[in-house]
Amino acid sequence: MATGAISTYTTTAGDTLTQVLFIAFAFFITAASSVMIWLIFGAGLKRYLENPRHNRTFNISMALLLIASMSPVINNLIQQYLP
Repeated sequence: MATGAISTYTTTAGDTLTQVLFIAFAFFITAASSVMIWLIFGAGLKRYLENPRHNRTFNISMALLLIASMSPVINNLIQQYLP
């Protein structure tokens, strides 16, 4: 992804090092903010999932969401290969 961004957003007319550093900085800020959000969310979720009932409910919910996310692909495969 970074290679694609560098090849797309750098030009030979300007200072390449400055452009690459700016892109790297943008990636760093984006990644750091994403990690911090996941860290805070995970810490809160850990406290919630210490309860066995909440843990089971969460696992069942995630399993249902996984099945729901796979259903369009499975439906497409069934329509494509089973007339």
